[in-house]
Amino acid sequence: MQDLSNGNTRITWIDAAKLTGIFLVLLGHVTCTSYFLKVFIYTFHMPLFFFLSGLVEKKHSLQETIIHSAKKLLIPYVLLYLCVWAFILLFLRNLLGEPGIQGKIIKPLAGLFIGLGYDTPYSIMVAPPLWFLPALFWCKVINSIVNKFSENLWIKTLFAAILFAFSVVIKKTGFHPYFSIGAAFMAFPFFFMGITCQKIREKAETILYSLPVRPLAPMLFAIIWIIAKFNGEIDINSMGFGKNPLLLLIGGVAGIILVCHFSTSIKKLPAFLNFYAQNTIIIMGFHQIIGIKISQVLYKTGLLQLNDGKFSIRAALIISIIELFACGLPAIFVKLFNDYARHSK
Repeated sequence: MQDLSNGNTRITWIDAAKLTGIFLVLLGHVTCTSYFLKVFIYTFHMPLFFFLSGLVEKKHSLQETIIHSAKKLLIPYVLLYLCVWAFILLFLRNLLGEPGIQGKIIKPLAGLFIGLGYDTPYSIMVAPPLWFLPALFWCKVINSIVNKFSENLWIKTLFAAILFAFSVVIKKTGFHPYFSIGAAFMAFPFFFMGITCQKIREKAETILYSLPVRPLAPMLFAIIWIIAKFNGEIDINSMGFGKNPLLLLIGGVAGIILVCHFSTSIKKLPAFLNFYAQNTIIIMGFHQIIGIKISQVLYKTGLLQLNDGKFSIRAALIISIIELFACGLPAIFVKLFNDYARHSK
């Protein structure tokens, strides 16, 4: 979800994969009648983002990694959190649940520092999707620490496996480490997979371009469908492994290959879609509150109907598309602000 530019050149299929991934995030967060649709999406959409982040990760010293990642991930995390919090206080105050200063100020402030994508007895997370940013920060730091001790691929792979196994143990204890470090342990194999694929990216691209879409895509889709059906809901944010952690890994890899394979068939993205692909962090931060307002407007105007308190799949798709384009407004504002700040120096 970072800037994937290489010099002044962007890699079209990676941008297409990011755009596919962020749309799945939006769709997965709409309250829909099909619970299985959410389970299917959650099987691979966040593994995809960690993989893509690893795919474009550059090697730095530990100190450089911490400083650079803090600027690119933690500062946006804080700023986006504060913006969403302010928006909720102005327009969606009832979302915070608890009345008074504790529900409006103290617990949301605790949510900022606890950094988990869900509420706890002590905190309210006003922008749950932002958990991804501290989790990605930890993945980068962990990778840099591992690089200090060994460059051997097999040792690194073993470490990624141990870290994943450790996350399973943490989950079984019921303990959820703050600031999404537990989610980072769980997601690290996908991030590491992306880093490993850097060295063979050109060969992998050639293979993906040459493979016919028709026979491969249905097979991968079927694998994901079967895993979603039998493994249940997976959620990296809350360290939800489903019934079998190994199936989580298989489903994540199958989804990554499926989206990347589909993305390589896209030769060029329109400029406006490129803009959205370059601003997935902003979309990640704002989409839920924007989606809630869109859902409310569409429901109150009678354009979309609820069925037992939920939207149909068709309605969820419509909401997600409108939501994606509406998220362009804060993205444009941030771009204009950044351009102004650069020119003012």
